[in-house]
Amino acid sequence: MRDSFVFYKSFLTSISLLPASKRLEAYEGLARCSLGEITPDELKYPVNALVAQMIASVKAAQDRHDKAEEDGKKGGRPRKWVDQEEAEALFAELGTWSAVAEKLDVSENTLLKARRVWEAQKRKNLKNLNVNDNVNGNVNVNDNYQLTNINNKASDGTRLEAVPPPRGYEWSGDVFTIRGTHYRECIRKETGEEKVVQLD
Repeated sequence: MRDSFVFYKSFLTSISLLPASKRLEAYEGLARCSLGEITPDELKYPVNALVAQMIASVKAAQDRHDKAEEDGKKGGRPRKWVDQEEAEALFAELGTWSAVAEKLDVSENTLLKARRVWEAQKRKNLKNLNVNDNVNGNVNVNDNYQLTNINNKASDGTRLEAVPPPRGYEWSGDVFTIRGTHYRECIRKETGEEKVVQLD
């Protein structure tokens, strides 16, 4: 036997249409039926017809609650895994993250969270590294940078000098290397936002 039930505003509206002498009977009948004490058949007409309709909504809400409770005991709904390489390859092909989300059958919010994790991981990998740059001396890569990947698959810094910057940005430094991977700093003129771009 249950000790609570859902009461919808539509129930109040429906019961208020009954004659005043039947309203208390309807409220009590709905409560007792919802809690499993009686069935609508045990009520008198017209209250039994009205309560029978309301009980269907109450039962559906109780079933949803029970399912959610069971799923919670199992750890909840599993999160969908978004593979970074697959998502970035799709972005290069499709051009928008919303199209990528649709193709991967995940919500845009899930994909946004995954992208934030990837960016944070890239920043973490570059944080506090001092890189010897032949032209500019030491370059400190820190938390103020965002990291993006151009994926040009070029193997030397000279060829990478000719790579265009991301849309809306301009290069603000030369190509440098960290552990065999080439990077270059760029800046958005309008906002001053800086990025470190992975070139390969």
